[in-house]
Amino acid sequence: MRTIRLVGLTVLVVVVAATAHAQYTLYGAPDVLRLPSPQNQPTAQPTWEAAQATSYPAYGRAALPAPDPASQAAPVPRSYVGDPPARTPNLMNEMLGESSRPQSFASDDCSERDCAASCVATACAPPCSPWFASAGWLVLGRDKANRVWTSYDAGDEADQLTNTNDIELDWGNGGEIRFGRRFCGGCNPWAIEGVYWTTKPFDGFLSTTNPEDPFLVSTPLRVSEIEFDGVNGVDLFDNAIEHRLWRRNEFHNVEINFIGGDFLRDCAPHWNVQWLVGARYLRFDEDLVFGSLRQGEWGGSGGEYEAYLGNRVKNNLVGFQVGFDARGSHWHNLQLYLAPKIGIYNNYVENTFSLYRGDGVVANPTAASGVVGTYPVRSSDNFLSVLTEIDLGLYWHITERWSAKIGYRVVATTGMGLADHQIPTYVVDIPEIREIDHNGNLLLHGAFVGLTYNY
Repeated sequence: MRTIRLVGLTVLVVVVAATAHAQYTLYGAPDVLRLPSPQNQPTAQPTWEAAQATSYPAYGRAALPAPDPASQAAPVPRSYVGDPPARTPNLMNEMLGESSRPQSFASDDCSERDCAASCVATACAPPCSPWFASAGWLVLGRDKANRVWTSYDAGDEADQLTNTNDIELDWGNGGEIRFGRRFCGGCNPWAIEGVYWTTKPFDGFLSTTNPEDPFLVSTPLRVSEIEFDGVNGVDLFDNAIEHRLWRRNEFHNVEINFIGGDFLRDCAPHWNVQWLVGARYLRFDEDLVFGSLRQGEWGGSGGEYEAYLGNRVKNNLVGFQVGFDARGSHWHNLQLYLAPKIGIYNNYVENTFSLYRGDGVVANPTAASGVVGTYPVRSSDNFLSVLTEIDLGLYWHITERWSAKIGYRVVATTGMGLADHQIPTYVVDIPEIREIDHNGNLLLHGAFVGLTYNY
């Protein structure tokens, strides 16, 4: 009997010890035992709205795609889907900050899913469509260069009649196109774009006569040291019936820019800044002509009684630029923006100075002038220029893919060769003409509108 009692007590101790050991994990931290989940018990599935809110965090319900009827079906048992079994959390896992959710591969401290969501359209940012294109209309005008006096009343030399700045230039209507691609891989989206804009040439014309005496229009320019096939310059430019001025300006702008920053990612109630770095080519071509008619009519007698002084200068700016695009979302679907750019450029200037008669005879220095050389005088050189462009305006995000903009643009350039500055008082001074004056400043300004499509 005593032996039986001893065996029973031993069995009881073993059972109690095994039960107590089962209440501890491998790390020795106490944890409540969890009953195994039934294998075929359905698991509650998230609603369609909750799932879409995760993928489209900031755009709003209006931009969500239509629900798939299939997604509204009864939940599928987890055993059929084949999801991995849930990890059982314990105290050590919680202390280490481990998540019970399986992790996807990550890049730059955020998952691919988060990065994709950052490219989804918001109320104030375009969708992360790979390509975008825009077309716009702009109208620009320019400031005036230093004046050069060309005409005065020969009866009263102090009565200056006309200078080159009296030419009223038309404002140039033009167009702008942009084309580019966004790259939304990773968590730092960026883009590359090409830009081209131009306007129709700025044309201006001015006529000067003396209504009191048709033979009393002369020029303050010194033309006595030049001749046209033996005819002195004074005989064509002084005491003339009429003087005329023509001016023509032409612009072409090409850019390739790399754009980055967080502008494509969020819709914040404050300003978002996007950086820009790129290259630009700007061509400014100016042609200025001063003509004189001594007698008859323009084009009469084969142009024998008319003479012309012309200067054409071409500025070719090539260089790099930096800038930013700051946008503030202050109204629904509207953004106020400021986009300045500044760059340093090599300006290759080509200059051509001409003196010729209406019938094609080219001028020469007189023997008495002692100047050696011929016309036209051609020269070229490289100079340093600084170009700054500032756009200020308003963006309107019409739909998820369409947006419009309106604003005002200012383009200021230093170190330019301007036609007015290349005309000396002594037009026979060929060595001076070869030295290009490049200290001019050019200012373009005007309004623009545009339409952008993301696809």
